[in-house]
Amino acid sequence: MNQLREDKRGIWGDALVNFKDGGKIKIKEIVREKIKGEVLTLNENTGAVEYKNIIGWFNNGTIKNKADWINIQAEGLGQKNDEKNGVVSITLTPTHKLLTKRGWLEAYLLSLDDYLVGSYMSLQGEMKDILYAIATGDSHLYANSKNSKNTASLILNDSKNPEYVKWKIDKLSRVLTFHQSSLGMKSEYTHDLKLLKDEVSKFQIASSRSPLPFLEQHFSLLGLAILIMDDGHLDKQGSYILSFGRLAKHKGVLGITSWLFNKWGYENSMNKEGSLRFYKKASRKIAAEICYFVPKCMEYKLPEDLRNKYKEFDLNFSFKLLPKYIKIKLIRIASDRQMNKMRGKYSLQIERSRNYMVGNHSKGVIVKDSN
Repeated sequence: MNQLREDKRGIWGDALVNFKDGGKIKIKEIVREKIKGEVLTLNENTGAVEYKNIIGWFNNGTIKNKADWINIQAEGLGQKNDEKNGVVSITLTPTHKLLTKRGWLEAYLLSLDDYLVGSYMSLQGEMKDILYAIATGDSHLYANSKNSKNTASLILNDSKNPEYVKWKIDKLSRVLTFHQSSLGMKSEYTHDLKLLKDEVSKFQIASSRSPLPFLEQHFSLLGLAILIMDDGHLDKQGSYILSFGRLAKHKGVLGITSWLFNKWGYENSMNKEGSLRFYKKASRKIAAEICYFVPKCMEYKLPEDLRNKYKEFDLNFSFKLLPKYIKIKLIRIASDRQMNKMRGKYSLQIERSRNYMVGNHSKGVIVKDSN
């Protein structure tokens, strides 16, 4: 079905639609060329974000007055290094419906108190687990509130051992892109990292990077190796001392941390400076278990007889697409630039669905289709 019709509803032609194969194509091109493929849609019965086929392509005529376009901007759930901001922006006709926290609403009925339905890619698997260890250790999660309250960036910085930072980036590079900044090696902004920041900032110690989420839910030997490499020291008696100096004033959190390590079989005691001292037998157990994950640049953290045992590895991971409410920041009529650029309005029909996503995973919203 490829029709030219006069319909009061429609989406601005330059709006991007995200395809399953990773392509992002302007809706005007999809309609003009009758491009087939699976696009993002929300299953309103299950709440799952899915891919469904396009079965209808509609050119709904043109807009003659810029007041007949509404531009809506909302907080985004992701930001790449080369993007100017993390804002979701969509331009559509006043009577075209968007999915909101209040249900389906025509664009002209929306207010700054409303939330649109967007989505984000949630990281799963070993890669996610290891981020909890990295966030607990020698790193910093930075929330850039200027662009979005929903995203954060991971900053890695170790001036004493740049090879170790390079090793971390190599392990994370399959899911995160890093670039040099004044703060250190800085990742792209993602919603996943903001959720991680919130979780490790429990107990109202936002700057203290709580180790409890890692120890309670995401523990692994690789994660333990990262904690030792980041904040551990092997003393002359063969005991590991793991420093959590930031928790010195939070004895409750430090006490639970000590108890959880004991639970995992690593007997230790805590001191008033915020450190855990592992008993000699437990320290030997730690070294024997983590030595395969410790690269050459960090071997000084191991006993001499357990060095040179590093084995190269990759972390498994997958992504799960999840819906998320995003707050509207701005509602306005279309700009002169938009009117000069393009006046056509377009829409799609989706197989076994009544909606589709305009925009990509981190910067898109759910709109009504042409059923």
